[in-house]
Amino acid sequence: MAALAVAAVTSPVAGDDIDSLKIRPSMEGVINGVWVAGLVIYSIFLHAKGAIIGTDYGYMIMLIVPLWALGGCRMLLRFAAYRTATSSFALGRSVQLISGYMAYLQQTGCFEAEGQVPRLIVTGERNRDVEESPTGHRVKLSVLDDKRSRLVTLDRVWLERDLRPELKDLCLSFALFKCLRRRFAGHRLAEAGSTWAYHFFSGGLLGRQDDHERIFRVIAGELSFARDFYYSPLPMASLGTVFAALHFFLSLLVSAYLVFLPLLLILLGLFPIFGLLALVVAAAIVVTEISEMAAGVRSKWTKISIISHYMSCRNRCVRRIFSCLLRRNKSPKYWKDEIGQAELLKPSHFCDQPWARLFKNLFIRRKTRHKPVIKVPPEVKAAVLASFRSCGGRLSGGTATLRRRCIDVTWASQGDEITTTTDVLLVWHIATSFFEIRWSASSSSTRTASMVVAQSLSRYCAYLVAEAPDLLPDDSAWTKRRYEAVKKGIEEASKSSNAVPESGVYGHLIVSFSAESCHDVLNKGSRLGKQLVEEAERQRSGEGDAEDGAGHEEDTVWELLAEFWSEMVLYLAPSDNVKVHIEALQRGGELMTLLWALLVHAGITGRPARCVPEP
Repeated sequence: MAALAVAAVTSPVAGDDIDSLKIRPSMEGVINGVWVAGLVIYSIFLHAKGAIIGTDYGYMIMLIVPLWALGGCRMLLRFAAYRTATSSFALGRSVQLISGYMAYLQQTGCFEAEGQVPRLIVTGERNRDVEESPTGHRVKLSVLDDKRSRLVTLDRVWLERDLRPELKDLCLSFALFKCLRRRFAGHRLAEAGSTWAYHFFSGGLLGRQDDHERIFRVIAGELSFARDFYYSPLPMASLGTVFAALHFFLSLLVSAYLVFLPLLLILLGLFPIFGLLALVVAAAIVVTEISEMAAGVRSKWTKISIISHYMSCRNRCVRRIFSCLLRRNKSPKYWKDEIGQAELLKPSHFCDQPWARLFKNLFIRRKTRHKPVIKVPPEVKAAVLASFRSCGGRLSGGTATLRRRCIDVTWASQGDEITTTTDVLLVWHIATSFFEIRWSASSSSTRTASMVVAQSLSRYCAYLVAEAPDLLPDDSAWTKRRYEAVKKGIEEASKSSNAVPESGVYGHLIVSFSAESCHDVLNKGSRLGKQLVEEAERQRSGEGDAEDGAGHEEDTVWELLAEFWSEMVLYLAPSDNVKVHIEALQRGGELMTLLWALLVHAGITGRPARCVPEP
């Protein structure tokens, strides 16, 4: 009975093929419902028939049958709704329409007009408004030019004065999600590799240069739509107003009947004990029903549906009702705005006594097995987007920073001496840790924005190597083995040394990691770290005893590291492994997935080829 009353809402992930054309109800939910219904039928008609006789048995049948009917009607309604959505260009066939439509916009030069919001499709696509063209499906021109049509495009949303900025950004997120689905489905992107896509996205849609929080919020909203589409039940409002209204009405009837049924049993005195138990169960089911309805109403998909009706409505009173619903409806956040952190080189590994290290390994680390995470600092968001704007659509992986800063450490970029991206990340992470250890004891050293960016992104890249190697260019199994080998080398170096004073850790590490028996990544990391420290000392000697420069000689190197890591995470983001990003959405999303989506919209779908010598 409970399974019929609270039938599983469908999710498209199970049936979404590479063209995103199959959207069907969850078979697991249907099977569970049928199985529980079969148990109820067996219990009532076969098992309880001998115990319940006469009028009481007839009452039981009369009371249960309407509940079955309501549950069955709601299940059939869901099948009908998703059957309709499968053939709809608004959802099931959206990828086909957006692919042809984006090619049409490119041919007409829509993206080349500066300061003009493009006609990206938000919602309101109807099958009769779509026609075939040499570039694929597209919306009829008469519908695009008709301001009274139900089709809602981004330029119309931007011209709507009464919509709040956050609602306009929500429409932008939904339009970008529809564009991103082409990448998930394996379709060719019309804007891939084009410079106009980069300039259009970086200079147009992203807005002001200091608006990094809004930009991250827009892309995170886009990925939340993708997460819902592939992993969560879609609210009925996203499948049509009629279906949503009928589903809501049936849910209210089911909830009301679930409360009415046990009360009626108690009042009639038929089964007092059974009635009390049924009342408790019914109350729990009703709470679940109400929470599901509330989640559907609060969903971003429902907001998009309300905005669609708001845009096409001309009645002021009705528009005020829609506006009130949009104002009161607060959607939950899906992206946690967090990044993982991993730190290979900690001074405490070398400062502690051997017995203290053993105690930490046996007791403390067992209690803290979870990986540390931090909120993405605003400085990191600003630095990454600044690198994106300045790259001109060409990702350098940090080499642009080294050329611009004129510091002779280009050997540490991928090339002759370092031939893999994993080694580049590990070498620079160790070097960043070396530099941090050297200047951490300085009383005048404060956490500047550059320091926050460099430390956060360095540890995030180390986390990717350790925990999410699938998001990196190199083979994931090899990357894990490489990380474990470097980690083992650090542990062996710490075991072979006695407690070192905090002020002497840097010198001790330089000597330990410079040994020939040490891992080559540690050799190169210590070499690079030493060069960075010497560069900071050279800056100090060049400044002399200038009062305004005293105590801040390391700032130049921190700025270099911040710019390097900002360029590096952008270089790592493009990938053809779409599956790993879809899986990352289920875990709440990764910063790398967010940057991947950002670069896709800018026409950057792959990393630039590097000249790697043969081993």
